[in-house]
Amino acid sequence: MNVYVKRENWDGGVWFSLPASEEDREELLQDLARHHPSAMLPFAGEVDCGEEGLSHRLGRWLAGETLFFRDHFVRWNRLAETVDALSKEEKVVLEAALRLETARTAWTGGLHSLGLPEDLTPG
Repeated sequence: MNVYVKRENWDGGVWFSLPASEEDREELLQDLARHHPSAMLPFAGEVDCGEEGLSHRLGRWLAGETLFFRDHFVRWNRLAETVDALSKEEKVVLEAALRLETARTAWTGGLHSLGLPEDLTPG
């Protein structure tokens, strides 16, 4: 799964592949600082998981979420591992759940049936 990482007051961004290591995370932060120094936390602008419809739905749901605040990096890695491991059919179900449910109810409704860990629920 790839995330387009952005910063406040900057129209650009950097694509970042997840799951990623701490070293990858540090490289991204350095790259962002070279492009646009800012004290603001980086956040998701877009998501690409290789499936156009699912990428669009995940992107809408996750847009604006920070990547490195508290345990968010761990959660993003876990989400990427989970989505990457889904079969094509499971990705279709996930996209449908995201389309039918609001962001908050998707985790307790349709997505729960996929067996995704509850600790992936956005805080």
